[in-house]
Amino acid sequence: MRTVLGFALALSMLPALSAAQEKEPSTIRDYSLNANRDLPIRCWKGQLARAPGKTMGELFGDAWPAQPEPAAPDAHSRARLKSLRVGREKLRGLPMQSGLVVAAVLVDAEGKALKVEPLCATTEGFDMAVKRIYLRAEYVPATVNGKPVTSVAGIIQRFDCAQNEGCRIATRADAPGDR
Repeated sequence: MRTVLGFALALSMLPALSAAQEKEPSTIRDYSLNANRDLPIRCWKGQLARAPGKTMGELFGDAWPAQPEPAAPDAHSRARLKSLRVGREKLRGLPMQSGLVVAAVLVDAEGKALKVEPLCATTEGFDMAVKRIYLRAEYVPATVNGKPVTSVAGIIQRFDCAQNEGCRIATRADAPGDR
């Protein structure tokens, strides 16, 4: 009886769990999987949406071809940041307030950034800096079945700005599950 009640309780929680997963920010999805390319882009509550109502597939279009399906559940890996080169020249002209930008970077099979698209932001003024910074970065490409593929890397970029000191950047380029 206790097992039946536990099973019934677990089944009753599935719709709530599914709804909660749909509201996850887009940066934590693994875009080496084709199933994620057509999910709507989501921002955290209170952020400014840069691509409202769009999917990553719509955002990057033909530049992001469909990938082969993984042969096994663990036969894929997501694209991720390898190294970041930031000079002071890239941080000029920013607002004198702190902010955060969530962006998607289309990374080719060689690890080169093809395009950077800001998705969400906490304030205005940082989108162009994010594009400049992450177009010059180096990436580890996504893989499917051991072969590198073009995919999307999620970036969370925080700018810590002070009136007399300018802006410093703090980077979180991988999804929480990647650490």
